[in-house]
Amino acid sequence: MIDIDYFKKYNDKYGHLKGDEILTKIGELLNEIAYKHMAIRYGGEEFLVLLKDITYKETIEIANEILNKVDDLNIEHETSPLNSKITVSIGIATGEQEKSGDYNKLVDDADKALYMAKKNGKNRYIHIKNMC
Repeated sequence: MIDIDYFKKYNDKYGHLKGDEILTKIGELLNEIAYKHMAIRYGGEEFLVLLKDITYKETIEIANEILNKVDDLNIEHETSPLNSKITVSIGIATGEQEKSGDYNKLVDDADKALYMAKKNGKNRYIHIKNMC
């Protein structure tokens, strides 16, 4: 799960049309990075990237690639207390859902991990192992 840091402040400063442009750019970037998987807008300024049949190491590499490529976009964000440009926070949950089919728990765990990433300073990822 991915959330754009301080997105409300961005919208307040630059307007909703510019905010929509950011959502589009981040969505395109996620589709480019996760082209073999699935990237969707989950609501508001949140996105969900579903990765299947990859290792933990590959998951972390994708998270780092997302953080780095968002940074490389170099989109100005004057009102961010964190940085002068757009950043994202990422919550990662991994598990064996084929056995249980409990994807709701996986999404809940990704949301908890995202909350922890934001609480711990934003512009980072946190991982939770789902024990399904």
